[in-house]
Amino acid sequence: MGDFWTYLIYNGLLLTVIQDYQGGNNPIYIGQALPGSSLTNASWRILKNTYNGSGQLTNVQWSPLAATFGDIWNNRTSLVYN
Repeated sequence: MGDFWTYLIYNGLLLTVIQDYQGGNNPIYIGQALPGSSLTNASWRILKNTYNGSGQLTNVQWSPLAATFGDIWNNRTSLVYN
C-alpha cells in the first residue's frame, strides 16, 4: 500500500494528512501540514507508529519539531522520534 492523503481539522485549522504504510497494512508514519505544503519543506509534524506482531498499535512517537510543524516529510525515515 502506498501513501494515503486525507484532511483533518485541528484547533480550527484544516490540515493535509499523509500516511506512509511502508509496504504493510498499518500506517507507520503520519504527517500533518497546512494544505499546499511541499513534502520537502520544513512545514510538517510527523508521528511514527510501532506495532506488535499481531498488528496492534504499541507506541506513538512524535518527530523532533512536531510542536512547531518544522519537520520535512521526505526525511521522515531518518528522524529521531520521541
